[in-house]
Amino acid sequence: MAVVQFLDFTANIVSGTCQIYQNSPDFSQRHVDVETITKFLVAFNGNLQKLTPDSGGRQRSAQDHQIEALANRCQELGEQLLYALELLKPRRNRGSREDTREIQTPDLYAPTSFYKTIAMRESLSPIKTHFDGYSSLQSSVEIGKAGSGKSTLIRFLHDHERTRDALQSWAGNGSLAIASFFFWNSGAEIQMSFEGLLRTLLHQLLQQMPDLIPVVFPYRVEARMLYDERAFKHDGWPWEELIKAFRVLVDRATEISKLAIFIDGLDEFEGNPSELVEFIAALANTNVKICAASRPWIVFEDKFRQGPHLKLEDLTYNDIKSYVTLMLTATPAFQAFQEIDSKFSSQLIENVCSKSSGVFLWVTLVSQSLLDGISEGERLCDLQRRLDSLPEDLEALFWKILYSFSRYHFERASQLFQLVRASLGPPELLELSFADEDDPEYAFSLLCKPLSHQELQARAELMRRRINACCKGLLDARLESAGPYAEVTFLHRTVKDFLERPETWSKPCEATNNFNPNLCLSSSQIAALKTQEPSNPNEEYVTAKVSLAIAYALRANRDSIKYEIRAIDEIDRTITLLSNTHPSDGILFIDHIMEWKKEGSLAQFNTSDPGHFRLFALRFELVGSIQAFLKAKSKQFASSHASDLLCSVVSKETYIKPYGVAIDDLRPGSKIVKLLFEYGANPHEKYGNMTTWELFQKRIKDEPDYFEPSFIEEFRKLTHDFDTRQPSKPSRNAKTKIKGVFKLKTWNAKWSRHK
Repeated sequence: MAVVQFLDFTANIVSGTCQIYQNSPDFSQRHVDVETITKFLVAFNGNLQKLTPDSGGRQRSAQDHQIEALANRCQELGEQLLYALELLKPRRNRGSREDTREIQTPDLYAPTSFYKTIAMRESLSPIKTHFDGYSSLQSSVEIGKAGSGKSTLIRFLHDHERTRDALQSWAGNGSLAIASFFFWNSGAEIQMSFEGLLRTLLHQLLQQMPDLIPVVFPYRVEARMLYDERAFKHDGWPWEELIKAFRVLVDRATEISKLAIFIDGLDEFEGNPSELVEFIAALANTNVKICAASRPWIVFEDKFRQGPHLKLEDLTYNDIKSYVTLMLTATPAFQAFQEIDSKFSSQLIENVCSKSSGVFLWVTLVSQSLLDGISEGERLCDLQRRLDSLPEDLEALFWKILYSFSRYHFERASQLFQLVRASLGPPELLELSFADEDDPEYAFSLLCKPLSHQELQARAELMRRRINACCKGLLDARLESAGPYAEVTFLHRTVKDFLERPETWSKPCEATNNFNPNLCLSSSQIAALKTQEPSNPNEEYVTAKVSLAIAYALRANRDSIKYEIRAIDEIDRTITLLSNTHPSDGILFIDHIMEWKKEGSLAQFNTSDPGHFRLFALRFELVGSIQAFLKAKSKQFASSHASDLLCSVVSKETYIKPYGVAIDDLRPGSKIVKLLFEYGANPHEKYGNMTTWELFQKRIKDEPDYFEPSFIEEFRKLTHDFDTRQPSKPSRNAKTKIKGVFKLKTWNAKWSRHK
């Protein structure tokens, strides 16, 4: 009866708690109130459990068992709510722009070189004139041709202290919130969509104004408080909810704050541009300023021409002149030309600037062409003829560059273009150097040995020189200071768009008929795994390399020789070889990448996290890796870990898709099951409401084709063998799965026998 009364009492308190959360004006105080009430409930339930009379040796009734189970469940729910509240607390130390951005867009808008940075930052006088008097500045739009530097400028303005100071002056004594979104049509679908725009702006603004979270998402806050912490992680965000939430946020935020929003790449939006234009126009008001950038599309020019706007190519002449001068005069040969004929040398620079029409990308490629001519010993008049032969139109210039390749360099450039295009993220110089080896299966024969600092730098430098020699500036290894980890990308989005057109892309592909970029990229990930420094293991790094290697192997489509199986075997062999190395902290390498992180009594093993290396090890049957992990444990702990892994094998969560690549043809096999039973896995271990055996049976019933027939047969046989070895049904270590987190009881906890 006490527990039943407790449930009624709890229901009333929960109802009152929701009212507190909705009505209290202060977010932090609401949080404290709910946490205090929940702690009281947990303590109160604990005291009730202590008051439960002992059976005194009598046979306990079914009702006794039910009430005890109910009390235990009450305790679990209270602990879950406290855990969710802890996750919900605002993290005051997360203030950087990187932390607040939901979609991590790569830095595609960085300047093309150090010299361009200098030119942009040191000579912006025409633009400065437009931005004087920040306190009265209205929303504005940057219009510019492809490659004119729009994204560079908007990033510069967004990050500059002067912008922040001026906006704060506009906000006066009130608060200021700044958010940004960079449309990118070469990224994921969400990075070029309205949904991506709204989710990013909501995330960034609410990070700065957490008090508004319950106002903007009242139902999700309630769900998170009462049920689980995944309410804000759900993949499905209905459009109606997002747009309503954003309107509520803007309405409420502008009552107490000023908002500044930067949006780049309006022309890269994959949708109706008119809808985007209307959204921006409706958003701008006296309390919201917007700075947007776009190519000169009619739909944007018509809407924004009446308001403040910049046409970038009309303002960059001096910047381009600074850039060209710095590039050419950095060479001893051109310095000699200036000594001999300073007038002609200066005129050549002026001619480049005049012909550029304000397009920085054109200037970058033309400057590279002139530098090639200087290195080949051309005269000033030859350099002028070279400049005259280059078309003013960017696309025509791209064709000119492609047709200027020698046959050898065109084949090499084609391979590099294909490697960069096939990459699931910008490849680093080191990885590209492995992928560019002559043997596409180079990594299989590579020794499992870390590269020295000198070897890393040498590989990076040789790869950088190869890119420069073969690609005529169309590929760019950015951030030279990053050494072997500098990312390699197409020089500009315009270059990528041009090369990826079917009529263009067919030409480099024809030059390399038998080249398989995915095969080479898979090999490069295995090589990176083999040459990492084992004294500093990183689970995230290992998981990324393994997932990428498998993803590329599956995309290679070499079914006749089953390359993916060989790749998986090589990954397993590599991890097994590294498993017994001892890093500086004394913990085995295998434990660093396989062990879950423990915080107090919570052992975090989230089977829904596709980034956990243990899931990859299970999913792809890395038997050697798992055996090395279990072998390093005591018999008792090996059995416990093996039971957890067995549950994961039959759980659907192990059906992961690394980097979006489907792997439906690789279902769990019997080898992994044999290994886990060999190390003492208990199929009757209970997780949540079901044992592993019950989950297995349910999977077979609901999804008959979920497992291979050999897997089903082996699992049943080994479970039967396990049961016959037990004198009675096995005792189970009391484990409960709380929203993806296994709470492990201590070994001296009370054991119960289930009949």
